[in-house]
Amino acid sequence: MPIIQSAKLFPKLSALALFLSAGFVAGCEAMTTAATDKDLPPIAETKATLSVENARKFEVKSYYSLYQYGPTQRFYIFDDENLILALRIPNHDMGGEIEGALHRFADSESEKSISKWINNRHSDALYADAPEPVESVDIAPFLTITGHRQMLPQQGRSGETYRPVEISFDLALMSIGRKSLSGFSDNITVYVMIEKPEEVIPPR
Repeated sequence: MPIIQSAKLFPKLSALALFLSAGFVAGCEAMTTAATDKDLPPIAETKATLSVENARKFEVKSYYSLYQYGPTQRFYIFDDENLILALRIPNHDMGGEIEGALHRFADSESEKSISKWINNRHSDALYADAPEPVESVDIAPFLTITGHRQMLPQQGRSGETYRPVEISFDLALMSIGRKSLSGFSDNITVYVMIEKPEEVIPPR
C-alpha cells in the first residue's frame, strides 16, 4: 500500500521539480544578463570642441620703445573656457616663423586675473601675481604656413624702415585637457625691420 501511494505522488513531484527547475534556469538567465550589463564598457567622455570664431582677438605689434614695431603677438581668448591661443612672430628677419601655444588656466582663475598674464606678455611684466597656465600645448606640430605677401616698406618713428609681411596659415584641430579647438585658417602681419638708423634719437 505505501508503495502504491508513492507511485501516485510521483507525477506531482515530477511536475514540481520541472517548475522549480524552470524557475532556477530563468533566474540564472537574469543573473547572467545583469553580469553582462556590468561588464559593458563605460560611455567615452566627449571633448568640448571650440571654434575660433567665438574667441576674442587681441593683437600687439607696437611697444613702448625707441622703435615703432616689435614682434607681432596675437591672442585668441576664450573667456568662458579659460583658454588662450597665443601666437608670436619675431620681426628680425623675413622668415615669418610663427611661434605659439594653446594655454589652459585653472577653472578658479577669472577673466581679470588671466588678463594680467596677457599684459605681462607685452609689457615689462608689471603683474607679479599673474597666474600661469596649468597646461600648454605647442602649436608647431599643428601649424602649416600657406603663404607670405610682402608689402611696401614703411618708415618708423625713429627713422627705421620696416617691410610688412602678411603670413597666411592653417592650424589643425588641437586638444588640451577635456576640450578641443577646431582647425581654422587665418592671416597675421608682422613688420620686419630691414633698416636701422645708426643713431636713434628718442621720440619726444
